[in-house]
Amino acid sequence: MAAPLSEGAPPPPGTAAEEPRGGGIPHALWGARDAFALRTHNYLRGCKWAPDGSCVLSCSDDNVLRLFDLPTADAAHELEPSLSVPEGDTIYDFTWFPLMDSNRPESCLLAASSRDNPIHLWDAFEGGLRGSFRAYSNTEELLAPHSLLFTPDGAELIGGFNGAVRVFPTERPGRVCRERRLRERGGGQRGPVGCLAATRSLLACGSYGRSLGLYPLRDGGGAVALWLNLRHSPTHLRFSPDGNRIYAGGRKSPHIVCWDLRRPDPPLMLLERFVGTNQRVTFDLDPSGRYLVSGDTKGFLNLWDVWGTPKSGDPPVLPPLQRFRALRDCINGTSVHPSLPLVATASGQRLFPSPSWDSDGDGDGDGDGDGDGPPPGGDNRLQLWWWGDNSPFGDTVATGDDGDVTGGVGEEESDCHRRGDTETMGDNGDVRGDNGNEDIECHLRGDTETGGDNWDIRGDTGNEESDCHLHGDNGNEDMDCHLFGDTKTGGDNWDVRGDTGNEDTDCHLFGDTKTGGDI
Repeated sequence: MAAPLSEGAPPPPGTAAEEPRGGGIPHALWGARDAFALRTHNYLRGCKWAPDGSCVLSCSDDNVLRLFDLPTADAAHELEPSLSVPEGDTIYDFTWFPLMDSNRPESCLLAASSRDNPIHLWDAFEGGLRGSFRAYSNTEELLAPHSLLFTPDGAELIGGFNGAVRVFPTERPGRVCRERRLRERGGGQRGPVGCLAATRSLLACGSYGRSLGLYPLRDGGGAVALWLNLRHSPTHLRFSPDGNRIYAGGRKSPHIVCWDLRRPDPPLMLLERFVGTNQRVTFDLDPSGRYLVSGDTKGFLNLWDVWGTPKSGDPPVLPPLQRFRALRDCINGTSVHPSLPLVATASGQRLFPSPSWDSDGDGDGDGDGDGDGPPPGGDNRLQLWWWGDNSPFGDTVATGDDGDVTGGVGEEESDCHRRGDTETMGDNGDVRGDNGNEDIECHLRGDTETGGDNWDIRGDTGNEESDCHLHGDNGNEDMDCHLFGDTKTGGDNWDVRGDTGNEDTDCHLFGDTKTGGDI
């Protein structure tokens, strides 16, 4: 658990906390990949900032919840988890206690639901189990909720089940709960309740049966509003801070749908966002309720000004105010810091091996592309972005990158930059601390000027002054610029193992996806 914000957090650039702005450049300040690389294809399944902003919580496919403290100004770019909490099976959902305050350790709680297990209430300081909430069927079979939510005052914990929600008193773990049926007399909401949201007076329930319902939070009763037969099953819900709007994102949906609850039909507007799978892709609002941030299946990060005027249509469509290529994988989780212009994203998705056949068509799998082998690894990471007008620690990423390399940051599609390369006013992606005089130079960290040498790396083995080689370069040609571990294959000009370029003379970084005439 992090120290209170006043003791360890990076200060905002101004006297007041900034909000994400469409004109600001998002800066990738810190990230975590190594913590998730201990298991193959360990993709993330969401992230959430703590209510007090002192730490961020992630969920991944290895069924572990990891807590990362809010970095300080001198923190390394690669974050390490301060706490890891393993669950017994697939994690369905997780949520913070809404009154969590790192100055009060007893309030630092998080709840998680996993398959065939009780709801666990975890201590976010020590990692110990504070309590369990159990729900049973009529045949005394243990049931696990598909979604979890604390009421805004923290007094109750709500779980979403098949056609119902169950409400547990937070102060009394156990099996005591009350059930609220959402389907009665053949009507209402059918299917598992996969997402929940609440205000101080309303409870919203999204069902995998393609329905959304609003109910009184406290006193029971039927739905006050009900949308049945939606085009897409809701997987994430979010109320605006004033409670007048609700946003819903769904499976395989090209939009986030917004309703104004003062006039619920028809929808107020649609927010363009591509989700091409059944994966839950979450979004978040900034504290003012004006900016909504979400990732998508293609690895883009999108920002909307929801107070803006949408385009004409029925319902009208609101395009993103800003959209940029953040990663080369699905961004399935987005969370906005409660007081800083800091956005956390979680990325990755389930990967499957693709079938392959050899040239004879006998399908024995002995060809160059072995379909029985594991698929290529995804970009599984937790990433923190500074989305204000000014970055407190310098630029580390450029907006609008079509990056050839996974994590690349060059503006041009033909750029091929290493991770950590920074874009500075027309510069084709120079590294932080680059001393090169030319804007088009792209230098690696640690590059040193020696005589007439063109800013080659320390330990450069090239004979030409204009070469820029990595330590351990094994190319035979003076003009080659190869990565360590590069392998010679046939007529290939010492390209990197895993090179995807079609040209023999290409020299691509591992993970580069540019093909054709890419240089």
